[in-house]
Parts: sequence; C-alpha cells; structure tokens
Amino acid sequence: MEEAEPGSAELSTRPDVPARALSMRPVTVSIDALLPGDTPRLAGIDRSHVEALVAVEAPLPPILVRASDMSVVDGRHRLLAARLRGAETIEVLFFEGSDADAFLYAVEANVAHGLPLSLAERKVAVTRILASHPHMSDRAIARVSGLSAKAVGVVRGGGCGAGGGGCTPPGGGGC
Repeated sequence: MEEAEPGSAELSTRPDVPARALSMRPVTVSIDALLPGDTPRLAGIDRSHVEALVAVEAPLPPILVRASDMSVVDGRHRLLAARLRGAETIEVLFFEGSDADAFLYAVEANVAHGLPLSLAERKVAVTRILASHPHMSDRAIARVSGLSAKAVGVVRGGGCGAGGGGCTPPGGGGC
C-alpha cells in the first residue's frame, strides 16, 4: 500500500480545520500498535454493534488513526471486531492534527456512517467543538455534528430559546 508524503493532502476541504492526511490509501498496521482515542460516544463501545461487525464477511472500511500517537480517531468498533476475529493487523488511514481536531473528525465520521451518534452525544459534542473551535460558524459545526445550525446556535447561547434575544430578525417574524 502506498503512503502519501506527510502533509501532502487535506483530509477535509474545510479551511477551518487544519488537520492533514498523511496517507491517501489504507496502510496495514499491527492492531497491538494502536491506542484507543477520544470518542464522542457517552456509553463507550456498543457490544451488539461490534458483534454485528464481527459477523460481516466483507472487509470493513479502514479506521482513521492519528499518526503522532497511533490513537484511533474513528473505528473503535471496527478495531474491536477485528480483534475478536483474531486479526493481527488492520487497514488504517493516517492523519495528523490536534486533540481537538481528532475529536472533530471523530464526530463528523460517526455522524456520516456506521453506528449513529445519539442526539445527546451530538449535543455534548457540539459543546466541546464550540469550546475548541469557537471560530467555526454554527453552520460548519452543524455539518460536522448532524444538528441544525439553529440547534448549534442555541448551544452557543445566541440562538432562539437561549434566553435573551438574538432571535428576532429586523422586521420581526422570529425564528
């Protein structure tokens, strides 16, 4: 499997997240070399989802791993399923970024595929993203989290129902 030059490709087209892809194609890595990363899941691993993944005969998609510390950004359920299958290696895509960027990508990935995040998990994730990426717009955070921009605005404190203004546009009409 080929590996791209470090920093040669953006992992995302969003200019507000500076993380960079280090591998464009999956790379085979020893499962023992990987560490559990931060997760937006409040309850941790869902055993029934892992069992369902173990039963899948087709290869599972590569997991996303931060290269600097080998922490799993996206794919903890797939990693555990591979372990339970007796695999010694797993396909990974590497990226590099801060802890905050890794969490942002974990949320985005878990909204886009696999076991969906619950509404409570997405709301908690938005709170963390607002703290770590306050420059991101409500719409950008909405795209990442799977919540509406209006809901992100409420969490931020400037939206409708957030207790105090900001929700009536010029000319009235409310939200």
